[in-house]
Amino acid sequence: MKLVRVDWVDSHFVPGWESGHEADSKPVRVRSVGWLLKKTRHGVVLSSHIVDGEESQHCGAMTIPAAAVRRVRVIKER
Repeated sequence: MKLVRVDWVDSHFVPGWESGHEADSKPVRVRSVGWLLKKTRHGVVLSSHIVDGEESQHCGAMTIPAAAVRRVRVIKER
């Protein structure tokens, strides 16, 4: 299993009414760190927690769509 850092972009939400000239159309740059559970053409799945043992378990899985992923960097392999 690999501990990775994923740089990706996400949408953002501004609550309430705004005038058109105040709108910010830039996506938000995000950096997430976690254990890489899966990497496919559809995206990556990271888990924030893993358990070593006879039966491997994880908790806190998050899927990041491939279209949003900018870079995946391995931090540590175990």
